Amino acid sequence: MVKNLQEFANVWVASWNSHDLEAILSHYTDDIEMTSPYMVQVVGVGTLQGKEKLREYWRLGLERNPKLEFRVVDVAIGVDMVSIYYYSVTMQKHVIESFWFNENGLVFKCNSAYCA
Repeated sequence: MVKNLQEFANVWVASWNSHDLEAILSHYTDDIEMTSPYMVQVVGVGTLQGKEKLREYWRLGLERNPKLEFRVVDVAIGVDMVSIYYYSVTMQKHVIESFWFNENGLVFKCNSAYCA
């Protein structure tokens, strides 16, 4: 659970950079819905729903990218949501990932967009 959205961005990136799947999953509700164009390449669909489906997707992603590293470029804060603009060192791409939070401070919806 997060109380400060700027803090969320830093903790989220740190959890990914640590490659700790349980730390990554701790930010999300059990019924999380995520959409990502990269997901299509890995699992053949652009949207997954449910923490267990994301666990498998992210496990595969971490296996394929053992040196995965993200660097925060900027953070945009909205009402009960945040967008993190970051650089994926592994993919050599800039990414914007937006997160919507429930009343308990957990992410229930997430969308990713990759810069061309």
